[in-house]
Amino acid sequence: MALDLVCTSIYNFGISDLSSRSAQSAETRMRLQREVAEAVSMFEPRLSKVRVQIVPQPSAERSVRFHIEGEMRTDPTPQAVVFETTLDMASKAIAVKAGDDA
Repeated sequence: MALDLVCTSIYNFGISDLSSRSAQSAETRMRLQREVAEAVSMFEPRLSKVRVQIVPQPSAERSVRFHIEGEMRTDPTPQAVVFETTLDMASKAIAVKAGDDA
């Protein structure tokens, strides 16, 4: 069925709308963790073995921090990569920086 392809098309690039989500909600954080892992795996073909973890934050924070690991597909051997990402739920701003573990 043609609509089955929509899930993996550029039409669905990214994660779902953040407007009604709260950074304090454990359910929101778990859903975001899953969505980020799926989006990176699906739309970044240079990475394999993608792992996303939520970094604990003080409960008053309006942001969600992710630790993203994977392997860059390089020849002759894959290269480990790590990204530290912060998503501000209020402004919808995202900051990504290289992690120290790579």
